[in-house]
Amino acid sequence: MKVLLALLSFLLVAHAFPQFDSEVTPEYVIPSDNTTPDYNPPQNIIVECGVNSYNIFDIEEAGDYPVYEIYSNSIQDTDYYNSEDCTIQFVTGASSALISFSIDRFDVEYNFQCIFDSLCLKGIKFCGNNWTEQYNSLNYGVPAFNTYTLKFTSDNSVTRSGFKITAFIYKRQGDFLTYEPAGIEYATGSYALTNYQFQNTTDYVDSCSLDNYGVTTPDYYNTDSNVYVTPSDDTTTVVECAEGSSTSYYYLYDYYNNNDHRYTIESTNYGNGLYSNNTDCEVKFYTSSSRKLLTLYYSDFEVEQSTGCYFDSVCANGVKFCGDWESGRNFYIEIPAYSWFTFRFNTDSSVSRRGFQAQATFSQTYSEYGTYQVCSGDGSSENTINYCFSSDNAYEDKCASDYVAPAPTASNDEPVYDHTFVDYFTSQPDHVNHNPFSETERNHVQLIQTILNRASESLNYVKDLVDAWNVFV
Repeated sequence: MKVLLALLSFLLVAHAFPQFDSEVTPEYVIPSDNTTPDYNPPQNIIVECGVNSYNIFDIEEAGDYPVYEIYSNSIQDTDYYNSEDCTIQFVTGASSALISFSIDRFDVEYNFQCIFDSLCLKGIKFCGNNWTEQYNSLNYGVPAFNTYTLKFTSDNSVTRSGFKITAFIYKRQGDFLTYEPAGIEYATGSYALTNYQFQNTTDYVDSCSLDNYGVTTPDYYNTDSNVYVTPSDDTTTVVECAEGSSTSYYYLYDYYNNNDHRYTIESTNYGNGLYSNNTDCEVKFYTSSSRKLLTLYYSDFEVEQSTGCYFDSVCANGVKFCGDWESGRNFYIEIPAYSWFTFRFNTDSSVSRRGFQAQATFSQTYSEYGTYQVCSGDGSSENTINYCFSSDNAYEDKCASDYVAPAPTASNDEPVYDHTFVDYFTSQPDHVNHNPFSETERNHVQLIQTILNRASESLNYVKDLVDAWNVFV
């Protein structure tokens, strides 16, 4: 019997690994070799700015090594135009990207703070013409599923010959460091770029998409001081979820100096063991007279894993997150003025994990084109989340406990329900009948499905053994 088992094991291992002819060397396929079937030829794209132009480029679909030649104006014109508002945005997919800019020529109206005409690169406004070849290359790292925005603006007087810069884009895997200019808001010449720092893509913010150049008027919205927490400066407020059911309210009023609002949100017992069962923690934020861009960074994340995140979950912008893949990730969400945003942590009656620590930073944004953000899907893995531009969808506070999915509009076609807009923490609205089970019933169904999947795997394994036996005899 031992000999028979050994032979069966040998046959299974033999079928599990490919066999190579010892006389033949396996072929190594170079991704950029244009003779291979999977070769994706690079694109060379010319981009010309205009008075009111907006260009979006999908890096994932742009070949192996896309190159973009970017001009401040039409190639035929000698100077750029007055009142230009030109936005160019690169969108990454499953791969991160290294973007290297070569400044081929640069002549933009000078001001010591670049307040007239300027080109924005990673939060720094460039102007003037005092640029030497020593500083003609700038490198920036962009994480996966994110955006990198360039923005060129000019006022209504005085123009120059403008610029031509070339963007070389290299796709990467995972997080990496880049050596970038730092510590300044504007640069009028190469002498200004004296401070460089290593930047990790995990800390990335698409600064130029914020358009945060102006000073807003503070909003004196009349609120009850007992209801809203209003920090007086740019400090970080720590929000700890309590056991049981709890709700916290925070008011994001506008500062004179445009300071960000910073919060650290933690699960129950974070840092002291496992989180509590039967928790329903809502942290609610209210914007005032300006829109806010929320940068949600999970410095630590471990929540019970399940398909659809039905058991324990963190909800943000209508998407429930679970598992541990979120650690070290940034997520961006745009919130309109005078709107609620709810961050929600919910657990069932069994199984606990380490929990999470989330850094929530709210910044003012004036971009009319929207933010590329997580908007729907299933947050049990990074491959089941959908991203969209915030301008493409009407905002709804979908994680709030009192949220009800909108009724379908009248149509001759069969209505289609977006399941991600439904609050699975509470009972379903009457018109939504795709999931009529209670939470306990859904948990039981999920458990039964898991048992059936494992039974199916076992049966497949037995079938493989029988097939191996038939081969042997």
